[in-house]
Amino acid sequence: MTVRERQILGWAKRVLRFASDADAELFAANGALFMEPSAPDSTSTYNIVAEDDRCGVVFLNITNAKGDFSFENMKSWLSGGVGESGVSATMTALSSPPNARYGRPIVRVRSIGYRMHRQRNGWVYLDLRDVSVDASTLLRTMSYEQYLRTDHWFKIRDAAIERANRRCALCNSGVNLHAHHRTYERLGRELPGDLTVLCSACHDKFHETLPAAPEGSTCA
Repeated sequence: MTVRERQILGWAKRVLRFASDADAELFAANGALFMEPSAPDSTSTYNIVAEDDRCGVVFLNITNAKGDFSFENMKSWLSGGVGESGVSATMTALSSPPNARYGRPIVRVRSIGYRMHRQRNGWVYLDLRDVSVDASTLLRTMSYEQYLRTDHWFKIRDAAIERANRRCALCNSGVNLHAHHRTYERLGRELPGDLTVLCSACHDKFHETLPAAPEGSTCA
């Protein structure tokens, strides 16, 4: 399995349901046929709106990707089928269509929107940046404010929120969650214990009494 296929597979298992592991791996291989990484610092995002077999809407998001994002390719890939021409015709059909997280099969793509900057809304994004890029080299020259706008931080933050079961550590709220730095010693290479998940209200209270990151500090 290629690096690209592993990236797609990890995302697919979080946002979709498959009849078998073999189907999931085949889905990743089909996606890798027409997905290629864009520049490592790109924040462009494709917002894909698909439908299940009862016209329910499924939102899927792919970041830092380029390629032949045609409706034909996307419909064949997301429904586990094979198209009539082009890349989609080279795909291999799954044993059954992948299901949305709530259990109904995906049958078509309604729209593909392009955004220069992705929205942070709790959705799971497939990030196809070149994983060979050493993030620590880029982070050494960043300020703390710049670091908080990077995809590298978004991944660390999202992982912390998932570990906390998407709940504030103080009030148990599941709304407007942040990852609070308990220490700034390992910016860019945080350990799980370096972060505490707080809602925005509790996070603001913390920073009313605790010192902020040193001005001009860098991330490595």
